[in-house]
Amino acid sequence: MRRSSFGSMGSMTLSIGIILIGCGDLTSGGVGELEVIVAADSVPVAASAATSQMAYASFGMQAPPDSPDIQGALTLRIQVFVLRAPAQWIEVTDGVQEVVLEIGDPESETIARKSLPAGPYRAVRTLFRRVEANIRSGLEVDGEPIVGRIPVDLGLSDRLQVERILGLDVVDRDLSELVIDLHAERWLRRLDRDRRTVSQEHFQDELKLRHHR
Repeated sequence: MRRSSFGSMGSMTLSIGIILIGCGDLTSGGVGELEVIVAADSVPVAASAATSQMAYASFGMQAPPDSPDIQGALTLRIQVFVLRAPAQWIEVTDGVQEVVLEIGDPESETIARKSLPAGPYRAVRTLFRRVEANIRSGLEVDGEPIVGRIPVDLGLSDRLQVERILGLDVVDRDLSELVIDLHAERWLRRLDRDRRTVSQEHFQDELKLRHHR
């Protein structure tokens, strides 16, 4: 099950850290497109397990029992910005986007596609306003099965801002992709069993960004 919304669910945030004087038309170098893609789990657990089994076998060791695949849905509310030199944050999403992904599913969801001035972008800012899993089966912590609602603790403000340096090039009349790999199965296995939440630190540890054309 997947569902996404491209509608405007929040106002665009734009901060400019420097006043540019006499730079002319920002699009004079051309215009390209940037697509933002979100994946709950970019690498299937089965594929990871097979790789681990081979690694143990190469040393003549017995691999530990495989963890069962986690079954459930992951709900996100997210905004994405990119940093254009020298200090201009540009929102790629059209406000807050809500997307629902199946945990353990390597398929991804496109949440935005935006035309941008061609050129280098130096960082990505991802603003999470909700990260919540609804587990049906397959998650065990200290031998105890866990089902139901598992949110990521976003803090007192209920929003988590993550900034990553990432060399990202938008090319004139070409399409570039920014992939946000959530690796949900990894951070779900690190949840606090008593509080039934995942910490910001564990969530951010597993969050990966990739760029390709």
